[in-house]
Amino acid sequence: MLKDEIVNSLKESMKNKNERLTMALRNIRAKIIEAEKRDMSKEIQDSDIMTILNKLAKERKQSIEMYQQAGRQDLVDAETAELNIIESYLPKQFSETELVEKAKSLMTENNFTSIKDMGKAIKLFNEIYPGMSDGKILSQIVKNNLT
Repeated sequence: MLKDEIVNSLKESMKNKNERLTMALRNIRAKIIEAEKRDMSKEIQDSDIMTILNKLAKERKQSIEMYQQAGRQDLVDAETAELNIIESYLPKQFSETELVEKAKSLMTENNFTSIKDMGKAIKLFNEIYPGMSDGKILSQIVKNNLT
């Protein structure tokens, strides 16, 4: 389970005194614990953790962009390092070509033809390929292929 992998990596980073890795993993673990406390009725699943990791990655990307505009290279480097750690726990993202191919295939198989089917198509895609696409790009591809 992904949660166990993160906890074990955290323990290892603490033993090795890798401060940057420890800090990033503690941040991830805190978000997981927060999500568990929100819904105590069920155990957190890998898909839930993927959602958390994707959100953290998106936040880091936005921070990097803002720090670059402000000319703060030190903060850009710190955020980039943390982003790399977060992304190491995420599945490989589809290239835009792969994304178009998979989305078209999925829409054809499920007879999604109307723009009204956009939400269903995106939801199904994310269930089948969790965390493997950028939401904005996927949304645009689906929208372009529906009439």
